[in-house]
Amino acid sequence: FHIANQGSRKHPLGMVQGFCTSQNTEFVIGDNSEFKRILFANADYRPLFCVKKCTQNQYSTGWNAYTYFCTQILVCSPFLTDTFPEWESDLMFNKGKRYDVTVISSFMEYLVLMEKKSGHLICSYLTAVRWNLIQSNVNIDFLQHPLIKASRAAFEGLHRLSSLLEDKRFPATAEFVKNLADYLLGWKTFEGMALALGAYFAFVTLLRRSEYIHLAPKQTDEDEEDEDGYHTIRAQDVLFEFLEPNALGVKKSIFVSPSLVHLHSKGDLVALDFIVPSSKTDQKGEGIPFHVSRMKVSPLVAFDLVDLAYDWSFCARPEGEHPFLSWNKGKKWPSYRKFNLAIKKVAGDMGFPTNKATTHCLRIGGATAMSLAGISDHMIMIYGRWKSLAFLLYARKCRATSDLVVSS
Repeated sequence: FHIANQGSRKHPLGMVQGFCTSQNTEFVIGDNSEFKRILFANADYRPLFCVKKCTQNQYSTGWNAYTYFCTQILVCSPFLTDTFPEWESDLMFNKGKRYDVTVISSFMEYLVLMEKKSGHLICSYLTAVRWNLIQSNVNIDFLQHPLIKASRAAFEGLHRLSSLLEDKRFPATAEFVKNLADYLLGWKTFEGMALALGAYFAFVTLLRRSEYIHLAPKQTDEDEEDEDGYHTIRAQDVLFEFLEPNALGVKKSIFVSPSLVHLHSKGDLVALDFIVPSSKTDQKGEGIPFHVSRMKVSPLVAFDLVDLAYDWSFCARPEGEHPFLSWNKGKKWPSYRKFNLAIKKVAGDMGFPTNKATTHCLRIGGATAMSLAGISDHMIMIYGRWKSLAFLLYARKCRATSDLVVSS
């Protein structure tokens, strides 16, 4: 991995610099924060309404179910601005109860008893309700009420229990990722090179597919976590850090965009800095920064993500708002379908079940390898931007895969 102890370069909370940060902490790279200023400034290129529009479409089903329940069954406002008739007329009914908590808990009960919805779908509906209430400037502190949190935790627990043996994906190993990258690079095309870099991104930095590969409207995605394609890292979200001497001969860090890396020597390259402009866990589009130090391939380092990212930028030279993994001035980008087929082929060659091989295997494989390396669960949770310990289902369910990860 590229995540190693970097000596004095520490996160303010004691986290190694290679980990992403939460929204309430600062990301520090030595004494130079210029890259952070550039990245966060560039993150503003995408208007917030684009993220909102996409997310709103994704959550429309859950929100529509909630508004129907409020307006047709309870006969009240979905924005909790007025109460339903029984609440006003029966003092014994509402004694000691919170109105907003009662509405949401009743909605969950309605979904279970009347609509026969699964626990996973109920949690998705609650997420949709939460997001739409935020957009309507409704105070959502009541969602932290123990009754709501406990109910949601129970639904999520039931879903994970039922899906534990039915999950269609396996954790990829470092050996699998390296074989996949070698196969893709063997195509000797821009597309193969882009997909190889995407595989490294997913395994090393635990990116979701939608964050590194732009998905065309006609393409389909069988990974449950990658439901929208508006989170793709663009060229202007990426900077390469070089350590070059100034006029006085003193080496200082400079930050270079992908379209200009060909003007700088790879020998001076020390790190890759990029920002994920938005994601399913960052709906407001505040952006999450990453820093990946360059580590040369050795018996302890399977591959060099930064080196391949440099080679990619040297050849493709993506710029501006074009996806980072695109070429021909952003007019072409790699095919998700071909990527998925390549993953299945390599899985078959290595003896893994091809029907369980998808792009998400790379992300959960990275989490598995980190767990086996001794990194704590909460650190993996932060780094992978999971809101729960759901990744543990992947990280510990396959003993044979775990043995392969250790050996590789």
